[in-house]
Amino acid sequence: MTIAIRLSDTVSGIAIISDDGDFVCEETFLPETDYYDLLRQISSQIDGATSQITADLPVTKSPHTALGLCVSDLNYSSDGQTTSALFSCLDGKPLIYDLQAATGLTSAIGNDAQCLGLGVCQHDNEILFSLVIDKELSGAIIMNGSVVHGRNHHAGQITHTPLPFPVPFELDGNICSCGRSGCLTHFISLPGIEKDYKQLTNTDKSANDIIIDAAKGDIIADSVIQVLEDRIARALAPVINLLDPNHIIISGQAADKNRLPAILPQKWPGYIVADKPKTEITIITDRHATCLKGAASLISQKQQ
Repeated sequence: MTIAIRLSDTVSGIAIISDDGDFVCEETFLPETDYYDLLRQISSQIDGATSQITADLPVTKSPHTALGLCVSDLNYSSDGQTTSALFSCLDGKPLIYDLQAATGLTSAIGNDAQCLGLGVCQHDNEILFSLVIDKELSGAIIMNGSVVHGRNHHAGQITHTPLPFPVPFELDGNICSCGRSGCLTHFISLPGIEKDYKQLTNTDKSANDIIIDAAKGDIIADSVIQVLEDRIARALAPVINLLDPNHIIISGQAADKNRLPAILPQKWPGYIVADKPKTEITIITDRHATCLKGAASLISQKQQ
């Protein structure tokens, strides 16, 4: 039995998940913004969730119960410090140690991309690459049923790598928040969609409205989405060349389940080594539930 918690700017919640992967109970909550208040809130949420099912199941905060925490845009360094653009209260904090002290549970933490990949992983002998397109871009590698962390704990994080195969003038003036130019997250993200639309129309419009307009046949909105799709294909080309994953898992508001699985493979032959790519594309629409399931797997997975 594992307790899974996900913190995000859209939906945050807690679930108790059985050893068979079934959701025993699930609740949502609004996260606190102060670090120590958040730790106390997590402990309280665990107490509340476990108390709901103690009449039916012997679930308590014991060595047999563990906690997996998913934070949407979490970065986790080898020295135990965390950073998060969404939850600034986590910056520079030894979250994993404080989490275990506050809850009394063996704990593990990961971000949305990592938990998304674990949540859909079905075979230990597969290589998966997961991509989350949101306010920022994040990626993760799942190999042999485990998150690949790497020497610097940034394996799979393509956020601030340059856009491959740029067309003339594509990178001009596109300075990322990190200070460099051409970062993938500057192009493949919700703000990136809004920026491209404004460049074409000189009009501000939310990424959600642009995506809706494109689906309705708006020519300008659709052209913005087509550019996004081409950039996603280019961003994934080096991933395929280096990892040759069995599956690429994509989630986020801009991940169209009808368009991307059909369009991306058509664009890859110009960018990848394989002449007939067999890499499968899976679009996850229920990211919250999938990440909760993946968070529960953080405890048992072995770090690469």
